[in-house]
Amino acid sequence: MSYRRVCTVLLFCFVAFSSPIRVNGEIVIDAGTIVGTNVATHAPGTAYSIEHAINQSGLSAGYTSGVTDFSSYFASNPTHAVSGVNTHFLGITNGGYVDFDLGQTYNLSSIAVWNWHNSQGNVGVTDIQVFKSNDDTFSTLSSIGDFDFSVNGSTTAQLRQFSIPTSARFIRLDIANSGFANRPGFGELAFGAVPEPSSFLMFALGFAGLAGRRRSIKGV
Repeated sequence: MSYRRVCTVLLFCFVAFSSPIRVNGEIVIDAGTIVGTNVATHAPGTAYSIEHAINQSGLSAGYTSGVTDFSSYFASNPTHAVSGVNTHFLGITNGGYVDFDLGQTYNLSSIAVWNWHNSQGNVGVTDIQVFKSNDDTFSTLSSIGDFDFSVNGSTTAQLRQFSIPTSARFIRLDIANSGFANRPGFGELAFGAVPEPSSFLMFALGFAGLAGRRRSIKGV
């Protein structure tokens, strides 16, 4: 098979079976699953459970984790419901941590937080420290960001960028400060990630390179 045909077949297979190529783009990533926390919930039951802040409940427009384009999604200005019951997280201790398993390793580039918003506009988070762990024990943590957030009753997301994209799967959010004593709360959080080239694309490029090298050797 000629070099040109090899490249054509590989390109066709990549387009047919692989994910779309994004250049300098981000995708929206949800927070996965909660694997640990020491934050007590405001009310008994699940009305203000931390799970409400990672399941897209209350968002005016949803997204598909790992697929939706980050810039396009937030350019549409998705808002969060004002009512806190079954759509927000609300704690009773000022501070604490929440550990997440994203499900796989991503190159995290941004974090998005829809802060608490209702008549008590000062209830929310003002400082979140982000750490990554090498495994789900969270025994060794590396700081990857420390972000301030406004507590102004806004229903729109506040976006913050990591200084550089950070490869991570296990994430800890340390709620360092809240806008009102003993009332940390927010509506939703998500991450932005820079997609890596698919394994098939890397294979295709490598195979094409070998085919090209073989062709050049034959031409000598």
